[in-house]
Amino acid sequence: MSTRYDPKIPGDHPWLGRLAPNLKLVVDGRQTSVAELLSTARPVFLQLGDRIVPADTNVAVDTHHARCPEQPGLEGLLIRPDGHTAWISTTTDPQPAGTLATALATWFGVRA
Repeated sequence: MSTRYDPKIPGDHPWLGRLAPNLKLVVDGRQTSVAELLSTARPVFLQLGDRIVPADTNVAVDTHHARCPEQPGLEGLLIRPDGHTAWISTTTDPQPAGTLATALATWFGVRA
């Protein structure tokens, strides 16, 4: 059984609203994983592709510029602290920055 939350943004990627897979990542030349980055119990934004997707700096999210060799088509991934995918953009289905802003505001609000 799988839980899927309403992501409150358009999109039909199979990860959207579901638990993100524990992807192997490279951040600052160091091997890591989605699970390791989520160990701080904070939201995580992964900037993965060549297209720059600006994350709202007024929202409390840990941002990482990363590479994901096993999923080279990923451009960006926003993951809630519980591991669910709040936003995703790929090279075949690029999502506008506006949907990222909506996801950030919906799930994490604005920093005081």
